[in-house]
Amino acid sequence: MNKTLMLMAAATLFAGAVSAQDTLSGNITANRTLTSNRCYYLRGCVTVKSGVILNIQPGTKIFGLAPLSPSQLSTAGALIVERGAKINAAGTASAPIVFTSSKPAGSRARGDWAGIIIAGNAPINVPGGTYQVEGACVPVLAGGTVVGDNSGVMTFVQIHYAGIAFSPDNEINSLTLAGVGNGTKIENIQVTNANDDAFEFFGGTVNAKNLIALDTRDDDFDTDLGYNGKIQFGLSIRKDTASHDISGSNGIESDNNNVSPDYLGTPKTRAIFSNFTFIGPKYCNPGITLSAEYDNGALIRRNSAHSLYNSIETSWPDNGLFVKDAPTVVNTSLTSGDMLNYSFNSLYDNGTNFTGSTWTGGCGASILAWANVGALGTGCLESGNQTPGGVPAFTNAASIKGNYCSANPNFAQAVMLDTADFKGSDLTSGFTVVKYRGAFGTTDWTAGWTTWCPQGQVYSCGTGFAALARPAATVRFAPNPASNSTQAIFEATQLGNAQISIIDQISGQVLKVVNTNVTVIGEQNVSLDVNGLKAGTYLVTVRQKDGSTINGQLVVL
Repeated sequence: MNKTLMLMAAATLFAGAVSAQDTLSGNITANRTLTSNRCYYLRGCVTVKSGVILNIQPGTKIFGLAPLSPSQLSTAGALIVERGAKINAAGTASAPIVFTSSKPAGSRARGDWAGIIIAGNAPINVPGGTYQVEGACVPVLAGGTVVGDNSGVMTFVQIHYAGIAFSPDNEINSLTLAGVGNGTKIENIQVTNANDDAFEFFGGTVNAKNLIALDTRDDDFDTDLGYNGKIQFGLSIRKDTASHDISGSNGIESDNNNVSPDYLGTPKTRAIFSNFTFIGPKYCNPGITLSAEYDNGALIRRNSAHSLYNSIETSWPDNGLFVKDAPTVVNTSLTSGDMLNYSFNSLYDNGTNFTGSTWTGGCGASILAWANVGALGTGCLESGNQTPGGVPAFTNAASIKGNYCSANPNFAQAVMLDTADFKGSDLTSGFTVVKYRGAFGTTDWTAGWTTWCPQGQVYSCGTGFAALARPAATVRFAPNPASNSTQAIFEATQLGNAQISIIDQISGQVLKVVNTNVTVIGEQNVSLDVNGLKAGTYLVTVRQKDGSTINGQLVVL
């Protein structure tokens, strides 16, 4: 069996074991509650329609199903919350809500399912103000005029192994927030092994805190299309050096829009981040030769005015900060409005700490003059940035490194105490005043509700888990091998049409299709004519009415 078909068979064999009563598919058109004593499975686009509330109890486990085949990416599990709908996913520190791959422990991989999209009515800076969200398996519209729009709550939530690339520049991220308003609560979210971005903000005004991105393939925090929000306490760690993106993998990637050369559009992207720690791939892998696709702690470009304060950027192969494109550089010279500010940050062991495009404006002749490294600035010069030659600015550096990179990290460290500053005009509201730079002081806010090895997690949750643990159903044949005809024998769990396909294992071509109508649940016996097929082994799939698939192998003489 070739690699593509092996993946297809694995995905569909596992899907065949899912209990139908716990499978979510299609539209959710009435308020619904997912309870913690069951497992739930997302098959294809599961859409919470406008006016509907999806409640998810603390401790609930939700598994995203893989695509039915590599050519049917839109059948990958995805949760979509439309404009006007709400998600109430309020986990707790002792009972987080988990979204993860449907595959068993030890066999999970990034891209096993699609991810989560929340759309709202807050502003997005596209013509007309309405944006069709990229990567969605069904059209999802976002944007409006309601700055305080409320799409619900997500707190103490884990999201593992999500992200599907439908086509270049058309990917679904682990968590997409599109036009989401600041009436929405987003706090304590852990994303691991994202196949595209961990978090992407397309416009909107939502604020957030306590966000974690572990081993993202593309960008950890991506802000676009006029996102105006405040986020405090964020952690990015790149321990896995095998997964990176051809577009460049960054801690932050921020754009206003993609329309060159001026990248115009209002409101302008003006995210304000404070107290982030960006741990690049060199940190946990000293001396290793890294892919050129690993780029920057922060890439701010395309007329964005994304600002960063009181943060740590270390061990990025290219740059700590890269300010790219002439319109973006202009934003660094502003003293009000759409200012790009970068102050009280510490950069260490990056390829280059600061890089900028051709520098024009009133803030010095270069990005180094603008950053004003090591001194307090005046006017529009930045303040308090430092680039220590060693690690003395980080107290107890050896233990920090060991803890950050271990399988069970402890982030409670006295890191950069008494070096933060919250006097800037950006930080006078919406932020908690703390003494330290980076995401952590002496309290580890990740403790208790996160997992740092999701590959090994074994989940249990009532009847759903029993279905998950049950061996996958298979198709049997009598006779097998067969020469002229055979009987396909399988257990049907759905009434209605079942489609039986005989597939060439080398080319993936469907050679014969037989439809049968299931009128009674249970064992089915269907005649298959194999005349005309060459001698060899074939994959046979039975697709039931609900989309679940049962598989078997038939030998033809």
